Amino acid sequence: MSEHSALEENSNAETSAKASQMLDVIDQSQFVMCLHVVKEFICLKLPLCKTLQSVDCDLAAACRHVKTILSRTMTMRLDSVATFAPLFDEAQYLATTLGLKMTHPRIRGGRKSHLDDPDLTHYRTSLFIFF
Repeated sequence: MSEHSALEENSNAETSAKASQMLDVIDQSQFVMCLHVVKEFICLKLPLCKTLQSVDCDLAAACRHVKTILSRTMTMRLDSVATFAPLFDEAQYLATTLGLKMTHPRIRGGRKSHLDDPDLTHYRTSLFIFF
């Protein structure tokens, strides 16, 4: 009986620690920004996914969707400043609503901070363009 109790206590402590770590990650502005960027790219791919999963899958339509995705992604990347600003504003609004301040991670040695808008520029160059 005591082994069972000890196992249960250790399991709960480990589970509690993992849950706490996950909550800490979710409570960061970086997580909110990442979700907004991922959402944008998933929405681009949704028509293709629906086409490929339909019963009467039309491969020509799927190829058109792929070309559209590639074209829109390239346009987004080429004009990343204008494309990313509304995403950043949405994420910043959500973060503010959740009581978070939109900041970027600490800058390590050798990297320079962007002077115009450090948070917007950081997320655009390190997250948005990366996708």
